[in-house]
Amino acid sequence: MNYVGRARLELSKRIKVGKGLMRVYTVLVLVKGEETTLADVHDAWAVSVDETWDRERFGDHRSVVPFDELSPETQAKDQHYVDAIRAAARALRQPLDDPRP
Repeated sequence: MNYVGRARLELSKRIKVGKGLMRVYTVLVLVKGEETTLADVHDAWAVSVDETWDRERFGDHRSVVPFDELSPETQAKDQHYVDAIRAAARALRQPLDDPRP
């Protein structure tokens, strides 16, 4: 398994999300790691939603706005994802249980 697969695996142990979100959250594990913020998670989510949201049917998604424009309650909803991304990044620093020969 390569490093991307390992990051995705570690993250999938902590959260269950669709493929699009798993992809962008895995990038956060690799790029931001333990420094990931609520704003980072929101931006990653917004990129994923912006690609899939049916604007013709539903209009613009009310939460696809800059992080600072969200209510504190809405901002806090992503803490679980921040925690999972940080934990996955920490796990990647540990040696593999079954290293390759």
